[in-house]
Amino acid sequence: MLATSTGGTILITVVAFLILLMVLVALLLFTKEKLSPSGPVTITINGEKKIEVGSGSSLLSTLGNEKVFLPSACGGGGTCIQCECHVLSGGGEALPTETPHFSKRELNAGARLACQVKVKQDMEITIPEEVFGIKKWPAKVVRNYNVASFIKEFVVEIQEDMGYKAGGYIQIEIPACEINYKDIDITAHPEEHETPDKFQDEWDKFNLWPLTMKNPEMVERAYSMASFPAEGKEIMLNVRIATPPWDRAKNGWMAVNPGVASSYIFSLKKGDDVTISGPYGEFFINESDSEMLYVGGGAGKSWEEEVGMPARLKLEDIRSQRLTEAMGAKAGYLERRSASDVTGNLELMRQQQKQRMFDYERQQNLADRNRANREESRQRLQDRMGSGGYGGRSSDGGGAGSIYGSSYGGGQTGTTGPYGIGT
Repeated sequence: MLATSTGGTILITVVAFLILLMVLVALLLFTKEKLSPSGPVTITINGEKKIEVGSGSSLLSTLGNEKVFLPSACGGGGTCIQCECHVLSGGGEALPTETPHFSKRELNAGARLACQVKVKQDMEITIPEEVFGIKKWPAKVVRNYNVASFIKEFVVEIQEDMGYKAGGYIQIEIPACEINYKDIDITAHPEEHETPDKFQDEWDKFNLWPLTMKNPEMVERAYSMASFPAEGKEIMLNVRIATPPWDRAKNGWMAVNPGVASSYIFSLKKGDDVTISGPYGEFFINESDSEMLYVGGGAGKSWEEEVGMPARLKLEDIRSQRLTEAMGAKAGYLERRSASDVTGNLELMRQQQKQRMFDYERQQNLADRNRANREESRQRLQDRMGSGGYGGRSSDGGGAGSIYGSSYGGGQTGTTGPYGIGT
């Protein structure tokens, strides 16, 4: 009797628990249905183009699925600020991850980060017109040599001319992957280095081989083109490997994931397939006769290479045989210029240097004259003030009209009291 009663109690308890669990699940599904966005919504772009999309994803990824590619060098992390757009309606309030990047006026005008905006309802947005010229390109690796210990010259070929300008950049997709550094090929560029294993000792010295990069999901990273736009289908990048920070205490690398994009690119070999998108960028030099100062960092520079570029290069750059830095020029660039062009540009540089030296000397002479005039005026003031005033004896206070003491005294230096009054 007791056993039967105990078994019935357990059965009732289990049934009650299952019923309660089913009720909670039904409640959650109902809440999700009512509160979470679902179903198609319409996004109006620049007041003209309308696209019907599913809701729930970020605006950045939603537009990307519709072949509208906003730049996003940080891969949607909300840090690069390159996916800026203007949401006129349907975007809700700006998130705390967005507000630090915009002024109050910009926020009132609808400035948002597409990677942080969730698509929940019909929206109206504006984006730059040039975004519509951005495409995704399947590419094949042509070569991937080391040009320095930790820098690769990564070259891919696409099916047609991208039509980019020097100073622009592309984004490369990095799939979910795991890269073991022991599998990376660091063969030196055969046209620039005598031995293919030139950088082996450096990698051995810093013990890079045990490192491993793990990327759990597809991301995108941005790199400036280092190739000459007229080269057409070949796109060259200069990529520096991003290693973990160095731990001085243990004299080794910290247990931090190496650079996702650089590790992936370093691992690629001739014939591998990659996906890039572009062209992106706003850093383009306007044609001008004004003198320009270039500052480069990282793996190189991405400059304008068109009309007049050699005139702006330093002399040592013009003499160099290979301009592999990301500056819109590469091997053979100067050979494409006629000898008269180069000579003329060098002469122009000399004339500009002479003019700058002349201007500098003229400014120096003017400054010297002004300095002499000020000194002469000061001396006259001292002479006038030394002849009278309340300074007492010239041997004690300098006869400088009392409060000036010995500072402006015309006589023998003496002692001064508070505020320079001769004592």
